[in-house]
Amino acid sequence: MQDRFPHLISRESDGICWTQINRTGDRNSLDSELIDEVTRHLEHLESGTTRAVVYTGAGDEYFIGGADGVEMMELSPAEARDFSKRIQGLFNRMQASPLILGAAINGLCFGGGLEFALACDIRIASENARIGLPEVKVGLIPGGGGTQRLPRMVGMGRAME
Repeated sequence: MQDRFPHLISRESDGICWTQINRTGDRNSLDSELIDEVTRHLEHLESGTTRAVVYTGAGDEYFIGGADGVEMMELSPAEARDFSKRIQGLFNRMQASPLILGAAINGLCFGGGLEFALACDIRIASENARIGLPEVKVGLIPGGGGTQRLPRMVGMGRAME
């Protein structure tokens, strides 16, 4: 299975698939390839006997450090819209999955990383986890549904902190 999902390290035990996002050289960031890979992996798991998936980040520093900034800078406006639709599609797909999805947030979790965690059913953060949508501080809108999911979960006042 590793060949089909080169950026995901998975092991299954008792109906639970433990999955690490493994792009440690790139902050475990979400690029187009990883978005497609997670989508295909989820579809594969849904067709089997898996009941739950727990996502965590490979390495010691990042859960998911957001969208891949290098890729984002190279996108044309049309490609950026497509990327946004694909990442929204993944998060909507995750939220609608019949599997129980958990995010074991083991480090920095920013932007698209937080939006990924918000699309899961359960989130648990380690003591060293740092969570946020820093793009709003520079006038960017979170593109993966964070401005909708976060206030629904924690309330508008808390989301604005």
